[in-house]
Amino acid sequence: MNKFKLVLIILTILLFGIKQCENRQKQRADELIKKVKPLLDNPELYINDIKTKATENSK
Repeated sequence: MNKFKLVLIILTILLFGIKQCENRQKQRADELIKKVKPLLDNPELYINDIKTKATENSK
């Protein structure tokens, strides 16, 4: 019975750790989506911005 409890505790800790990793990955993915979404919604704005910066730097 003691070994069973020990295995159960170890599995619980492992599953909790895996869940924490999944939560962190989801949070990072959400942050990236927030950064990329405006670019995907209006790419022409960013292309024009890059063009103006390139012409300013070449002057």
